[in-house]
Amino acid sequence: MKIFYLILAHHQLNRLDKLITALNHEHAQFILHVDKKADIREIKELRKKYQGKVVLIRRRFDIAWGGYNMVKATLSLIRKAVKESEKGYLVLLSGEDFPLKSADHIYDGLHENYGVEYIEHFALPDPRWSMNGGLDRINYYWHIDELKREGSFTTYIDQQQTGHVRPYFEGIIPCGGSQWWCITFECAKYILRFLKTNKIYEEYYKYCYIPDEMFFQTLILNSPFKHNVMNNNLRYIDWESGPQFPKELTMHDLDSLVKSGKFWARKFKDAVGVTVISEIEKDLGLPL
Repeated sequence: MKIFYLILAHHQLNRLDKLITALNHEHAQFILHVDKKADIREIKELRKKYQGKVVLIRRRFDIAWGGYNMVKATLSLIRKAVKESEKGYLVLLSGEDFPLKSADHIYDGLHENYGVEYIEHFALPDPRWSMNGGLDRINYYWHIDELKREGSFTTYIDQQQTGHVRPYFEGIIPCGGSQWWCITFECAKYILRFLKTNKIYEEYYKYCYIPDEMFFQTLILNSPFKHNVMNNNLRYIDWESGPQFPKELTMHDLDSLVKSGKFWARKFKDAVGVTVISEIEKDLGLPL
């Protein structure tokens, strides 16, 4: 079994070396998408250091938070992993993530339970999400990549005032959840096959708000793989404490992180995040 770490990176690129070092394993492959706005020069050095285990996606998307380019970048990572034609897991990470368990522990845990799809999900509408329980994310046209958030919210209000609502797919339950997941090679292949023959699905989600938190949940939870899904993405993410959502983790969170039993955590930002990561590295016995 192989683990394909699909990494979406847009800043703090100097952290990727630490992330890859912590996750490096004889059966691991790292596939990176670097935001078009970022300077990729230092990332290219990682390919030399890890001798072919790090692959960069050539086509780079300009990602705006809440826009569809995030999904397009993720799909490009999936396509690259599936081309490898090796059984295993695809794990979606960001450059602001870090493991809480050793590479061996993660590999053994996934290998022992191979076939489970780890993806947080809930049916929409859901009270955890604002804007009509999340339904407004799909019921109206959003143009984040073209108009950014401010312009898109203006058109959203206009649509509400005129009473225009987008029809959704008949017989499909819309779902949401965390962007970050861990799915099997077989599930990933199914996603690509489905999109190839159901182009209307991707066309619909191009004009949704924060589609990366719905696109894969909805597709998988309305597929034959729904019976294999565990409502757990194996990540420590604090959506409750604030002041940021999710919370930017600090040393005050270290005990909770260590005791969580999760495989990965996010998000770690700036110098504070570096300090927490250093303590985790010590706990895992990694070189500092």
